[in-house]
Amino acid sequence: MTPCLPIPFAPSSSANAATRLGSISPREDVRMDLLTRSDTVTHCPFKGDAAYFSFSENQDVAWSYEQPAEGIEEIVEEMPQNK
Repeated sequence: MTPCLPIPFAPSSSANAATRLGSISPREDVRMDLLTRSDTVTHCPFKGDAAYFSFSENQDVAWSYEQPAEGIEEIVEEMPQNK
């Protein structure tokens, strides 16, 4: 992970929440055409499986719960990003 990586695939004005590692943007504001899905998948017992995305040579800079656990379906619209 590259620290302080500029996020050209998600405009900073779209970030609606700050996290310990980065920000969260509405998925509709993320330039998905600039991201490549990686092989990384993690599992959270509360949220479900997270799919990870890479930007250029920077691996796993964003992730998404594309099929979230029941009751929290709204997180499918969020794209957290590492900084």
